[in-house]
Amino acid sequence: MPGDDDEEVENGLFVSLVIPEGAVAGVDSLTFQYGDDGGQEFEVLIPEGSVAGDVLRIQVGERDLTTPTSDGDSSKANAKSPKSSLLEELGGGESDESSPIGSSKSAGNDDIEVVRLGDGTVLKLGSSQKQTQGQGDGDGTSVMVWPAGRILAETLTSNLGIEFLNDIIKKSDGDPIRCLEVGSGLGVCGLALAHALSAVDGAKPQCEVLLTDLCVNALNENIRRNPPPSPNVRVSAGSHTWGNALQFKTDEFKLIIGADLIYDSKKPFGPLLSTIYHQLDRENGVVVLAVRWRKPDLERCFFAQAEEKGLVFELWPSFVNSEFSNRCPCKLSWEEYGNPQCEASNEYFHNRKVMVDGKLLPFSGITEVDMEKMSANEYLSFEESQIQLLTGRFSDAKNRKKLRLN
Repeated sequence: MPGDDDEEVENGLFVSLVIPEGAVAGVDSLTFQYGDDGGQEFEVLIPEGSVAGDVLRIQVGERDLTTPTSDGDSSKANAKSPKSSLLEELGGGESDESSPIGSSKSAGNDDIEVVRLGDGTVLKLGSSQKQTQGQGDGDGTSVMVWPAGRILAETLTSNLGIEFLNDIIKKSDGDPIRCLEVGSGLGVCGLALAHALSAVDGAKPQCEVLLTDLCVNALNENIRRNPPPSPNVRVSAGSHTWGNALQFKTDEFKLIIGADLIYDSKKPFGPLLSTIYHQLDRENGVVVLAVRWRKPDLERCFFAQAEEKGLVFELWPSFVNSEFSNRCPCKLSWEEYGNPQCEASNEYFHNRKVMVDGKLLPFSGITEVDMEKMSANEYLSFEESQIQLLTGRFSDAKNRKKLRLN
């Protein structure tokens, strides 16, 4: 349990956490709140080698005792965050407005982030030194796991995800199953997919999962950290720029997955669509995308452009009626979501309530000020409520209506 009192030593601000009985080092985490008015909730991974009863001293900042605030309080408002402080490690710095907002890294084990999958499996994911220092070719979004990625990873490794994969394997008639993840980041979804394929019952063909992104340093490290449990499943990584031909095998993929790919609506969707269009198996291929909506009017264009190419997306039917429906409750189609001309969408956002600082407020009226007031759990709930899982398949115009009804 967290200690009751913060300690100040040589102007440093610390929190003491006692490791409880039964906690597993390197897997379990401790949580505490820091800041004014209840503060923000933080999660700390228990370091390897720790045992029950050990006390972790976490530096959360450094006080500036010489410059008080306007009300005479020199605590949080003037707290400095040195490089070694937990606040900076957990993403306390300024954020890029074009980047999706998500969960923070776990402290106590360098840059390792722990993700528990739907089947209870634990992934340990790290961002490489080159990526964290900006030396890679990525846009900075690949140094942590975002909520949409967690949702997709948990879903793929849940019973519904394994049943979904089993159906793909049955349709393959024993042929190898090739899967592609685009925009892999740290690889949480692709690695989860590899574990899910390993968990499918009965005899299964050879399965290949290819993780792709601009920078693959972290991907290669995380593949080594989290090998699939089945010898029939092979995972690899490769650098890829959307719209370009893959520099690896050119066979079509039975499954393509991705999470939070259209967050930057300022960029054209053509390159991403081109990659999916040219790499997806025409007959039995399926795309699964986890979408965290931000600017629906612009993001709906992605799915409209996909449909023009004969690639039709719909809500994953099994997902919207699963145990995940409490976390991701929206059942609006992509055409409806955030569309001011759609009555169902207007009713959803007017009637849907969001918890802000312990109070329920209408979803449609949430402001940036409200978001800043949210606790960590309230904010995560807010994020997940804007996530949908959609599946896409090739279909000619005659079959599109039939596809949506199935």
